[in-house]
Amino acid sequence: MKSEDYRKIYNELSDYEKIPDVARKYGISEELALIIYSHRTVRHATRNFYRIKARSKELVKRWNKGESLLSIAKQHNFPPVLMAQVLLKTAGYGKKELWKMIKEPETIKNPRLKREIKEVLANDHSYSPEALEIQRKRGELGEKQLADWLRKYGIEFERENDIRGRYGKTPDFLLKKPIKMNGYSIKWIESKANFGDKVEMRKNMSRQLKPYVELFGPGVVVYWFGHIEPAPKEENIAVVDASFLERYRPIISDEE
Repeated sequence: MKSEDYRKIYNELSDYEKIPDVARKYGISEELALIIYSHRTVRHATRNFYRIKARSKELVKRWNKGESLLSIAKQHNFPPVLMAQVLLKTAGYGKKELWKMIKEPETIKNPRLKREIKEVLANDHSYSPEALEIQRKRGELGEKQLADWLRKYGIEFERENDIRGRYGKTPDFLLKKPIKMNGYSIKWIESKANFGDKVEMRKNMSRQLKPYVELFGPGVVVYWFGHIEPAPKEENIAVVDASFLERYRPIISDEE
């Protein structure tokens, strides 16, 4: 996807309800639109978190006077689950107690609080347990597709859990023998069940991918929902999308 097209989609996804229309308008899947919406939501929340926290005592007073957690969140264009956590922590609820409310709202004895927690959960599509579970399953599916693809061609690999503790950082797939790609040998593959925009790719490059190169050598990162074109060029890191599995047949390299 071209940067200018992505920016248009990103700017138009100011509200969750706009996802179907924006997806239809730009000819993308609703799942991709949801991912881009989540990018926008999470980044906006990160930028504004401390501003909300600084006003938390004032906002708790409003809640105590009868305003709902959801209405306060909407007024400040802030994720409802995060708003509930900030305000209830300020109101004196402990961290474990808050997480239990979020994960098990039916256990809440206070009728008003139970109703309002259910409201924020139903209206938060980035931070609710349901939203996080969707993200987790999306990630698992991508990794399964990669594992199946490697096994199909007899490529042996170790998973993150197999090598954790042996290295400072661990890719999703560390190949036992490198495979040939674009003229050099690939030693590892990282799976990202996400869309690679400039912010996402820059973050992943610095925090994960460059350290993998230092530890293991050249590798590949797969963004299952595509990435900005042209992708940033980084020595020894290939950036690909899901079509990689269809157009490329891995061949074991003679290099070690």
